[in-house]
Amino acid sequence: MRIIRYSLLVALFIASLAGAHANEALALPVAFKAKDSKIQLIGRFDLRNENPRCAWPGSAIVVRFRGTDLNLLFKDSAKGDTNKVTGFNNNYLTVRVDGGEPTTLRLESDRERYAVATGLAPGEHSIRVSKRTEPICGEVTLLGLEISAGGKLLDPPARPERRIEFIGDSITCGYGNEAPDENQNFAPATENNDLAYGAITARRFGAEYVCIAWSGIGVYRNHNGDLMSNMNTRYDKILKSDPTAIWDFTEPEPQVVVINLGENDFAKGDPGQDYIDAYEKLVATVRRHYPQATIFFALGSMAKGEKAVKNQEYLKKIITDLKDPKFLFVSLGSQDIQKHGAGANWHPSLKTHAIMAELLAKVIEEKTDWKSLP
Repeated sequence: MRIIRYSLLVALFIASLAGAHANEALALPVAFKAKDSKIQLIGRFDLRNENPRCAWPGSAIVVRFRGTDLNLLFKDSAKGDTNKVTGFNNNYLTVRVDGGEPTTLRLESDRERYAVATGLAPGEHSIRVSKRTEPICGEVTLLGLEISAGGKLLDPPARPERRIEFIGDSITCGYGNEAPDENQNFAPATENNDLAYGAITARRFGAEYVCIAWSGIGVYRNHNGDLMSNMNTRYDKILKSDPTAIWDFTEPEPQVVVINLGENDFAKGDPGQDYIDAYEKLVATVRRHYPQATIFFALGSMAKGEKAVKNQEYLKKIITDLKDPKFLFVSLGSQDIQKHGAGANWHPSLKTHAIMAELLAKVIEEKTDWKSLP
């Protein structure tokens, strides 16, 4: 019954999205290039060409403007086909207008212009657009923006003093957190990084949020056993498709970093000393780039049983071995599927993500000088 119900939900969801995006947005008269200095980019963007590209979830574009309407122009590298179970294979974005309630924008492979704000009152407004989906869904390229007649771009808002970076796997991505139950497979439409525990935690502290996460990835070996494309090899990359796009780490240093890896390393059994060595290598890289950051080694929330016990043992051993007072362990709990449900393929539900964020925020408050916003 649940599978039938899900198929119906997907069909209705596809139909509603198809209707919502059936018509191309009309061009607006005041155009700006994608690399205009007043367009604020948060996260890792490839800036080598005239049109910035991003792949990591949570990558965001922030704009302040004067006008009543605003279009953003994007190119989506996703293949864009449809599947009767998983829906559209496109990238999805979260849009907030004037700090209001989030809405979802599905990009389309054969479309560029999207009306993200329409019919606003004359005056100053803000738009924040962030990538809901992860690198396996493809890359998003910003091609420019357009504003209604008489409109203009304004200086972007000041960047927050607090910054937090998350390094993780599917849990940190928000894999399947909007799926109705654990019987569903991965679908871009049900992955919402904006409601994953990391983004929730960042908003709680008013912190700038950067997310480096990829489903199936490990610190030593990936879920499929691959040793060549783990987080140690991908951490400094900007894009999925271009290994020459290397992040230069010139952005302001985050005060807090959260690493939540290991679930995939243990998928084929105890990875042993190789896991410890690989984790220490990654941590050394992070510390080199962020010499002052407090770095949390997180465990949760899919880990359970002997694997969870062993992973915690390894993480605490690494902290002891490295003797850095700002290396700290944090448990994000174990998901209670009977009580809080599950997302796709047994991943954390929205409720579990909220619980994880609560646990993490409490530890951050205890171990740093950060306090939650009122």
